[in-house]
Amino acid sequence: MQRVQIGISTYNDHRYLSLLLQSIRWYTYLDDEGFDLVVCDDGTTNNDVVEETRKVCAYFGATFIRHERNMGIPATWNHLVEALHGDIIVLLNNDLLMPPNWLRVAVYFLDANKDNPHVGSCFWNPINRVPYGAMQAILPILSHTLFLTADQLTNNDLGYLAEQGVPNVSSLQGDGQGLGRVMCPCGCCFAFTRAVWDEVGPFDERLTSFHEESDWGTRCASYKRASFGFAYPRPYHTHGYTFGANPELQASERMRASRALYREKWRVPDTVGPHEYFNFVNEQLMTQIPKTPLRYLAPDYSSEPETRQLPGGETIYTPRLVEHEGEF
Repeated sequence: MQRVQIGISTYNDHRYLSLLLQSIRWYTYLDDEGFDLVVCDDGTTNNDVVEETRKVCAYFGATFIRHERNMGIPATWNHLVEALHGDIIVLLNNDLLMPPNWLRVAVYFLDANKDNPHVGSCFWNPINRVPYGAMQAILPILSHTLFLTADQLTNNDLGYLAEQGVPNVSSLQGDGQGLGRVMCPCGCCFAFTRAVWDEVGPFDERLTSFHEESDWGTRCASYKRASFGFAYPRPYHTHGYTFGANPELQASERMRASRALYREKWRVPDTVGPHEYFNFVNEQLMTQIPKTPLRYLAPDYSSEPETRQLPGGETIYTPRLVEHEGEF
């Protein structure tokens, strides 16, 4: 069993999952250790898709587990965490592409700050709404995106920028890259230690398809633990594939119900709109979490890049990572 374990949720898909697993195998660098992969299919009803998913998992060396019926994302996260026994747990949706060094920065952050009582989870801030064809094209050239500060598809800034005017949120600006202190991790790609999970507890399974990560991050905040978002490295993501592309899951209805439950549970003000949740900060909770020194890795674009060999022998070049310390 590896110390670092990655759990992936999927539903009615093997194409996106195949791209994700390939990006993980190509672009994941942990110099002193490996990692385990576990994929949970959340009740896909098409047996042909289930068998293709099983084959994809076998090809890329991932353990395959399955729900007999669709139970929702939070139940799938809980099942994956039960199946993963490592010290560091990473949860991913199936519709992502992970770039070079994605896991290295998270493992370093969690290891370097493991005794910090104010660290909850960390997450990667993805680029949304990249279509499948674009993801296929991007996969072999992900290394080149790491030298840029703007996404070549959307022209959006690749840096993590805290929302202006939101209290108790800070970000470090530097070459468009930084570490942001926020209240909730991103539900499609985040990581935490087993110790924090044991303290905070499982995901609320009533939040069937939306805000399960907001709720868990808010609970971290209630334990005086903040979540931290990485701008670097930034994965590609196709927005809401698991639910949006599968109308049988009644995504819109389930999301509205989850949103209403989250509002009621944490007394979210009526002034917070449906598209503002990830910028919402519960001042009563976040003001109780003091800023604290943190160690992290960030790319140094001024020095010679590191060279890496892909499994097929191709050489790629990634920015050299430098250790930093700052107060967040």
